[in-house]
Amino acid sequence: MIEGITTYPLSSSQQTLFLARKFSVHKSVINVATSVILRSSLDMETLVKALRIAIERWDAFGIRLVREGKTVKQYFTERAYESLIVKDFSKGTFNEMEEFFKKEAARKMKIYGKPMARFYLITTPKGESGIYSVVSHLIMDSWAISFFYKDVLDIYYSLMNALPLPKEMRSYESVLKKELEYSGSVREKSDIGFWEEEFKKPEPFYTHVNGIMKREQFSEIKEKLEIRYGNVFFLRTKASIEQLILSREDVAEMQKFAQDNGFPSIQVLFLLGFRLYLAKVNGKQKDVGFYDVVSRRGTVDEKFSGGTRVHIFPLRTIMEEDMTFIQGLNLLYDTQSSMYKHADLNPMEIIKLEKKYYPVTMRESYRTAALTFQPLSLGLESKVSYDACWYSNGAASNPFYVTIMDGDGSGNLKCYYEYMNHQIKKETALKCHEFMRMAILAGVRNPQISLGEIFTL
Repeated sequence: MIEGITTYPLSSSQQTLFLARKFSVHKSVINVATSVILRSSLDMETLVKALRIAIERWDAFGIRLVREGKTVKQYFTERAYESLIVKDFSKGTFNEMEEFFKKEAARKMKIYGKPMARFYLITTPKGESGIYSVVSHLIMDSWAISFFYKDVLDIYYSLMNALPLPKEMRSYESVLKKELEYSGSVREKSDIGFWEEEFKKPEPFYTHVNGIMKREQFSEIKEKLEIRYGNVFFLRTKASIEQLILSREDVAEMQKFAQDNGFPSIQVLFLLGFRLYLAKVNGKQKDVGFYDVVSRRGTVDEKFSGGTRVHIFPLRTIMEEDMTFIQGLNLLYDTQSSMYKHADLNPMEIIKLEKKYYPVTMRESYRTAALTFQPLSLGLESKVSYDACWYSNGAASNPFYVTIMDGDGSGNLKCYYEYMNHQIKKETALKCHEFMRMAILAGVRNPQISLGEIFTL
């Protein structure tokens, strides 16, 4: 206990991340490394000032962790950063800059009693300006970081044009207090009941991105040929990442289809495309599950504050080959919507409940893949063109993780495929991306095509 300081328990999102770091050899596993490069040259002195002003406006930069006995808690104090460095690559190469980004992303960050963010103000080899940061996932998720970058740049242009500063951000501490009220609540009990019913269904099937051979190999190790799960616990996990672009023409075609068919976004298209790839490489398996990663930012306070609110839940669907593309979309959308209502339950509690009903240990699972869809635009298009990127921190807590994001506000989407490179190859990520694109466009152009027909394309 720190005298005069209010401490709070870790949120369920933070608990999940804390455990990922604790049980990984590579402590960088919870580093979130991103950049935004402006296609113009900015005044560096003003950019430094804007960054410092923005940090003062986001109370998540005041989060510090502290041990209270055997428990880890957090408190809010002055907003600060581990380092703020101006880095000039104007006389270097883009390869040198990218290697620097990768190295910093993989560098361990202290988490007790210390600020958990590093910032670098960049001049690129082309003379363009930008921001590169490494932020602990314990204090911010990618949603918050995107809005933080927007705030920095909005402040910069306000300073340059002698205009009032943009509207203040919301308090994450207030959001955290409300979130902590969930524990022990009637709503939590209802969510537990929902997931218990979900796990009373027949045992799921292990669908690894490498294909059915992974389950067969694990079956041989366990000497149980009928086994339906596999190993997912890897301490020494190193990761690679592939960034692939989905063109704005493809995106526009998908968006029109979603709008015409009453879907709120094209997320469900990617969920189905990903599900179909996992089904195909696992012998056209009809029972497929993976983790759906959601940001849980529904209220205004949640949307415009820092912190980390990411949760995961198992998204499982059973689809026969004669089901049509549009039927598959509707089933997946309805299933996700039903589960999302109960996604506030601590992901670790969901995993524990699953293991209560199914014959798996904490080292095993039915899922080895995850997908998140978060195409947030920085909204800077009227001021300057830009390019935003996400970088691997060199480690991974999930064997295969697909992240779909807006990269530059042009209408393209950036699809990131992060994978444990000791067991998954680059070619797998490339095949997954191309199949997803092909499958989605085939269904968009012919909604009555069967899933079995898509498998043969």
